[in-house]
Amino acid sequence: MKFEQVAELPTFDTGQYEGCEFSISGGDASLTIRFAELPPFEINFYRTRWHQFTALPNCDAELVKSAYFRLVEVMESRALSSFIDGDRAPRKTYRELHHYRIFLDETGCHELFAESASAGMLIDALSLDDTRRWADLQHAYGSASDIPGLLRQLAALPASSGKDEPWFSLWSALAHQGDVYSASFAAVPHVVRALSIAPTKADSSFFHFPAWVEICRQKTVTPIPDDLHQAYFAALECLPSLVAAAANREWDGSFLACILSAIAAAKGYGTVAEAAQELTPDVAMEFMEWFLKR
Repeated sequence: MKFEQVAELPTFDTGQYEGCEFSISGGDASLTIRFAELPPFEINFYRTRWHQFTALPNCDAELVKSAYFRLVEVMESRALSSFIDGDRAPRKTYRELHHYRIFLDETGCHELFAESASAGMLIDALSLDDTRRWADLQHAYGSASDIPGLLRQLAALPASSGKDEPWFSLWSALAHQGDVYSASFAAVPHVVRALSIAPTKADSSFFHFPAWVEICRQKTVTPIPDDLHQAYFAALECLPSLVAAAANREWDGSFLACILSAIAAAKGYGTVAEAAQELTPDVAMEFMEWFLKR
């Protein structure tokens, strides 16, 4: 049997796991996983057709090994095939189904048949459906009513090469030539939440963007609207743990600079964060030559 990882949980010591809550309503299910000293991690399952919980004493080795603190899809699942074959409803309420599994130590294993799943840290953020508030917020070109549509695309972890969307428009509107705007602060929690889906796969812009917004905020002393203040800084506080989660991936010089900048920005050191963004290995050599001769 083959398994494909769908979502990564934050990096943590197993002793930090505090438990979970599962709920289902209107066909959609939610699993909230709680850790000490970290934001909760939420997995959402859409159009769920079946759920099974296996308590820890009844979990066999395959359940534990295949999905230990990670959400996986069971590929070529015979159980799912049997379920679909047995569904005699004349009109299906789903387009396709996937077999998802996650094992949580000291709790047990949750398995679901659902149409899709998404995951990320449970970070407070301005709802993307609050169209009135987004329209009131501003970016470089006026009303930020177009920003929710761009932020929704981040769940797919798109790359930021050249003029690739949605990053090209997000950078242009929200971090324009060193200026930031009210909508920039509303966007940062959504960027960090998307990053938390898979920090080992996310593009460097997921670290770079929130760091640059904070750098520019400090340089320009741009005020944060009261209703966005708490969520913005809470999102920044998540960056160091997401950097740790990305430790197992390959880092080139540019990615390293973004990572260092993100840590410094999260801790409030805007000038250091800006310098770190330029501190690629080649620049570091030049810096050390200057530093030793000064």
